[in-house]
This record gives sequence, C-alpha cells and structure tokens, in this order.
Amino acid sequence: MKKNSKLELKNKFQSISDLPDSEWDVFEDYCSIVRYKKGEVILQAGNFESRMGLITEGLVKRTILSDKGKEFIQHFGEVGTFSGPYSAILLRKPSAVSITAIEETEMILFNMYEFQKFYDRHKAWERIARVSLEKYFIDREERERQLLVLDANQRYEAFLKQFSNCHERFTNKDIASYLRITPEAFSRLLKKK
Repeated sequence: MKKNSKLELKNKFQSISDLPDSEWDVFEDYCSIVRYKKGEVILQAGNFESRMGLITEGLVKRTILSDKGKEFIQHFGEVGTFSGPYSAILLRKPSAVSITAIEETEMILFNMYEFQKFYDRHKAWERIARVSLEKYFIDREERERQLLVLDANQRYEAFLKQFSNCHERFTNKDIASYLRITPEAFSRLLKKK
C-alpha cells in the first residue's frame, strides 16, 4: 500500500475546488483503501454497489456482456481517474457493468450516498461532484463520437493518445474489444503499422 494514499484523493478534490482541511477531515473517515489482485472482479454486473473510487495504483476495465456472453470493454480506468457504477448508484439499481482489475490495483472508495450528504456542508463538495461529472460526460461523448465516426485505425490512434502512459499494459484482446474489432482484425491493423 502506498503511503498517504488517501492524500491522493484529498489532492484530487482540492485540485477541483478549494476544499477546507476541516471538511476533508470529516469526509476522510468515510473513505477506505482497498487493494485488488490482477484479474479480480471489483464489481460484478447485476450486483448493487454504492461506492465510487479513485484509482491510486493499477488499471481497471469496465465491461458489458452481450446476451450471447460476448464481453465489450466500455472504458479503461487508470491512476487518477474515478471508477464505479455512477448511473446505477443514481438510479439505485444493480449495475449493468462489471469492473475488473487488469493488474494489481488500489482504490480509495467512498459511498456516494454519504458523499451527497456533504453537498449541504460546503459548496466545494457540489463543485467537486459537478466538475467530475462534467469530465465524465465529456469523455463519454468523445468515446461515442469515436465509435460512430472513426474507422478502426483512427480509433486506435485516439486510444494511443488517450492512454499514452499505459497502453502497453493492456492485452491486445482487451484493446481490440475496446476498439470494437476482432483480435484478428487488430493483429492485421498492427501489421500495417
């Protein structure tokens, strides 16, 4: 476990808004540090989860299964990003997605229902939530645009830019799933490069 892991979450929050130390001191008690082994399922689709987390070490993938059991990677989460089933939390229903650790991963988890209670305590909490959700929305919209208008080669180029610090840590199978092409098509794409 990294020393001062919770400090990373505090710093992330304070980079978004001027969060007083006194507010953090109260919220910190609601946070827990959890480590996951490579390949460990953090959240299984169909289960209810009320926690979100900041990834402080490792990588995760967020997946959806088709009716035929085919896995589609919706998103990769890297250090410094939040991960969790936010829409399921808001709707108070089981998650439609699974989240799995691609490698040994550490997250700082906090219960979103508790987090929402802090909105009335200080304006910084609402700003943190709003700015985080705005970033999430922007990322999702860009991902949808790529899937709708870019060809596989262009999607791969965008993937390399987005994950420039960690793309070599993903398997080719996972990258192909993320790009929405078969592993064979991805192999051909790589040979052309």
